[in-house]
Amino acid sequence: MDTGLRSSELCALRIDDYDKATGRLAVRKGKGGKSRNVYLGYTARSALWRYLEERRRRRKQLTGDNKLDKTEGLFTTSSGRHLTRDNLLHLIQAIGRRADVSGATVHRWRHTFAINMLRNGCNPCALQELLGHSDMETVRLYLKLVDQDLRGAVASASPADQWRL
Repeated sequence: MDTGLRSSELCALRIDDYDKATGRLAVRKGKGGKSRNVYLGYTARSALWRYLEERRRRRKQLTGDNKLDKTEGLFTTSSGRHLTRDNLLHLIQAIGRRADVSGATVHRWRHTFAINMLRNGCNPCALQELLGHSDMETVRLYLKLVDQDLRGAVASASPADQWRL
């Protein structure tokens, strides 16, 4: 997803934790019992809207009522139960197999989110808040990886080196 949430945080989300007007997700109890807000980008907001509309459509077919209870899980299994960490892991592994990505895990998904946010220009302090880290130490590890990206990009694409000045 577009948030970098921990698996337990994602699975605990309820429909009323999502504000579709702003794209805000309220994480009620993150690591250490801390709450915070994260935000979805446009693409993820559109995907979540389509997902919830499909749930409403299926519910109407089954029960005649298309209302979703605000305390329901934001993400559920096909049987309508709250998504569990195991469900989420199996889902990510299946997506990884279809995309031919080995070793797909929830934490790897989170790690990829962090690296890509930094590569795309995210402020490290904002990333720390989004990830729910109490200090900058883990974000510094991500920053080192992004710095290696920059060194590699210059080594392979330096205009002065390419022009052989």
